[in-house]
Amino acid sequence: MSQLRKGETVSTFSEMAEAWMRENMPMTEPQQAAPEDAKGSIAQDSPAKWRIRGGWTSIFPHCPYCASYALYRENNIGDYECLTCRRTGIEESTARQVM
Repeated sequence: MSQLRKGETVSTFSEMAEAWMRENMPMTEPQQAAPEDAKGSIAQDSPAKWRIRGGWTSIFPHCPYCASYALYRENNIGDYECLTCRRTGIEESTARQVM
């Protein structure tokens, strides 16, 4: 075990690294990710098709039988196969309909 400060002992490398960072890194105030005037504009800029009944998840294909989103089609060509209920032959137009 090594000792960094009086009374502080560490036994693993991660504990030693955390203790070193605590003592040597300057404390800074966290900055905001977006300016104040840009907040709230994300919902206004979203495409109109995301605001339809069913929410934004309705644009993703889903199984019309079990409502699962776990659909598969080989090379992204042809009809979908549901990996949950194992139904095959689900056309894209059927899979993308709003529930």
